[in-house]
Amino acid sequence: MDGCEYLLLRGLDWLLKNGFSSDLAWEWNPRQTGGYNEPDLRGSRADRVVVSAEACASENPVGSIDTRMKVTLEKLNRMDGQKFYFVCTASMEARARTKITTSHWPVTVVQL
Repeated sequence: MDGCEYLLLRGLDWLLKNGFSSDLAWEWNPRQTGGYNEPDLRGSRADRVVVSAEACASENPVGSIDTRMKVTLEKLNRMDGQKFYFVCTASMEARARTKITTSHWPVTVVQL
């Protein structure tokens, strides 16, 4: 299991502990970048997307990681349901919050 997979499992645990029902149908795609409408983790009920989440296991938002973060957050912003971005360090959380706030995106960043 790589870092992103582990982070997504921790993210799923966080979602379940923070109000998202275990009766959702969960889909995940942690090993590759999905299409424009395919998040790393998605929870649905009756063909309605309830939650979409992306995860980044990188530690520092520098260079290409910072650029990829912006692309990922833009993609997440276009998805259905409540949106979450899971990260593992305070510096990644701070950088993601800056991008989200500046762009006025309805995405919640969660440091796990």
